[in-house]
Amino acid sequence: MIRLDQIKEIFSTQGAAPAWTDFSLGDLPFFFRFVRPIWQTGLISLVLALAVSGINSLMPLSSKFLIDFVILKTGFGQVDALMSTIGLSHYAGQAKNLLSSVRFLITALLIGGAFIGGAGIIQGILMIRFQQEITYNLRTSLFEHVLRFPLIFFRGKETGYLTARLSDDIEALQTLFSDSLSQVITQGAYLIFGMALAFLLSVKLTVIFLLILPLFMFINHFFSRRYMSISYAERETSAQVEAGIQETLSGIETVKTHADEAGEVQKASGRIRTALNTRIKGMILSLLSGYAVSSARFISMIVVIWIGADELRKGSMSIGDYVAFTSYMYFISGAVHSLLMYQLMLQPSFASLARIRELFLLDHEFIQTGRTAALLKPTKVEGAVRFKNVSFSYTPGQVILDNISFSAAPGEVIGLSGPSGSGKTTLINLLLKFYQPETGMILLDGRNLQDLDTQWLRQQIAVVSQEVFLFNDTIEKNIRYGNPAASRDDVKRAARMANVHNEIIQLLGGYDAIIGERGLKLSAGQRQRISIARAFIRNAPVLVLDEPTSALDSASEELIKESIKRLAADKTTFLISHDTTLLEIADKVLLIEKRVLSGDTIKNYQEGKESQQF
Repeated sequence: MIRLDQIKEIFSTQGAAPAWTDFSLGDLPFFFRFVRPIWQTGLISLVLALAVSGINSLMPLSSKFLIDFVILKTGFGQVDALMSTIGLSHYAGQAKNLLSSVRFLITALLIGGAFIGGAGIIQGILMIRFQQEITYNLRTSLFEHVLRFPLIFFRGKETGYLTARLSDDIEALQTLFSDSLSQVITQGAYLIFGMALAFLLSVKLTVIFLLILPLFMFINHFFSRRYMSISYAERETSAQVEAGIQETLSGIETVKTHADEAGEVQKASGRIRTALNTRIKGMILSLLSGYAVSSARFISMIVVIWIGADELRKGSMSIGDYVAFTSYMYFISGAVHSLLMYQLMLQPSFASLARIRELFLLDHEFIQTGRTAALLKPTKVEGAVRFKNVSFSYTPGQVILDNISFSAAPGEVIGLSGPSGSGKTTLINLLLKFYQPETGMILLDGRNLQDLDTQWLRQQIAVVSQEVFLFNDTIEKNIRYGNPAASRDDVKRAARMANVHNEIIQLLGGYDAIIGERGLKLSAGQRQRISIARAFIRNAPVLVLDEPTSALDSASEELIKESIKRLAADKTTFLISHDTTLLEIADKVLLIEKRVLSGDTIKNYQEGKESQQF
């Protein structure tokens, strides 16, 4: 049940949308780039919609023809005047004979109805195509744009929240570009044609109706802004619901391990209740707006009928004119009502458009403001890496790396070790340009990473992570993800190098086996070796190994160590590990301790090889 204070909240000025969420028809040109590829389809659909509306607008005149010309046989003076005006007075007699024939009237109605039906079907098909193509263009463009956001953006947003922004908001546009857009065009055209014909029937009554029209506009203005604000809030709360549900399902094993199903349901219930209350507010606004506009429509019809009846008694209008005019007023007021209601109903779509526009206005990570020269894409990479006085912090005042300097020669294996949180992975994130150093620079073959194209740079680096992510696809496609142009023979060769080929062929389906979400149908060791096979097939000059043997059984660990030795051959390799036996393959080991370099020597890792500490 809705409380009084909730109704007051709906109508409070505080419910107005913040300026940054405002979206109106004037903002639609922002999305015209998605319409441009299929504008011809939209134009043809628009022309057909206008033609159908034009024919429809003539239909109420049939009541005038039936009453005045067919039944009462009066009003032919209007026909004479019209034919004389257009220079066809000698055809006036034939025109009057036709208009007084019930057969002609029925035939004209049948032809008009057939045209409306046929053209309407074609227009509907074209509008469906138009709407779906716009949705496709917008969804793919937005997905591409979001994928290019910096990594920090994704770490600050829940996956479910982003999924809602990419799915629910886009789907809301289907309402805008299908039924709503078509109906707005149709009703708008009918309003224009109907008003023109109403003026021909009675200028006085039409002017009176136009004087009442501001009442409709006031009602619409009162409700629409409040509804926009609530619609935006409803979209946000719905996204939060999806984010929470997806997070719970992703961690379902942890939930069940701790027997906390009831707690998760309680959290989800709170989010759903918030979204429900917001949606109820919007539905109440829509309901009240509909009744308010209907009341205004009812009042306008009473005024028109009352004054029109007086005009009829005076003889200023014929019975046919009066009946046709009241029909036009009924349908014109209906068109006004529909347009105003659509404007209100479109507020959720406008809220979605505002949220989509927010994402498009965010710069992606490959944009470097103030830069005029093109980023470099060298044709040859040796693999020499140098960190020169690099400092970095994720938040001000909390230094992660402080004035770090070291170098890695082509083909050299650099071991990185140290306590958790010391900055080992941060070094790799900087190398991959996920983040930018606050001071200092990172060089690849003597070139500053800031001068190198980001996508090109990442193509020169193969990564085997501790947390392996595999797609819910075939084993072959997961391995080929490292090099989409690779053949199946290349995939098998990489799998053999990673010591996983024999296990793959024993699976049902072999390389075509679907491995499930995140590869859960495979063991941890198999997933890790598939990740190594992906690195083999990429064959990049720089290799990053981030705790590749952690949490594995001894048999899997030995297989992976053997694969890593093959993989690291002739590559500049960064090996993050706490495993002293794995670090034995390193040419030198850098111990990150307290986020700074110290000059101590590491004796336990590697006898006879260069070692230094951070």
